Amino acid sequence: MSFKRPFFLLIFLLSHFLPANEAILLMGPPGSGKGTFSSFAKAKGYGHISAGDVIREEILSGSTLGQKLKKIVEKGEYIDPDTLFLLVEGRVRGYCDQNIPVIIDGYGKSREDWVRLNAFLDGL
Repeated sequence: MSFKRPFFLLIFLLSHFLPANEAILLMGPPGSGKGTFSSFAKAKGYGHISAGDVIREEILSGSTLGQKLKKIVEKGEYIDPDTLFLLVEGRVRGYCDQNIPVIIDGYGKSREDWVRLNAFLDGL
């Protein structure tokens, strides 16, 4: 499976040149390799946050927010950007507080979302 080699090269470069408290935002359509890349990065000590996993975990928690998210997901609607940011923010902060670089997979639907995340990261 030769497609793995670019992932290894990228992870090698990131592990040698990316500061410990940084984040990498992965974007791409379903099946584009975000999860595969994240698996390799996790094996090299990177943290991983999947926006979809964060939403599913909150729903499974049964919290008030989880119940609200469940209704939104069942309708096939998008989670509003403020709520998704709050869910992802805490996990990003946890990794950065431990000086662990983090891969963020599937976050943000707009340029404004990415600008907000970048401003948050700059403030850490």
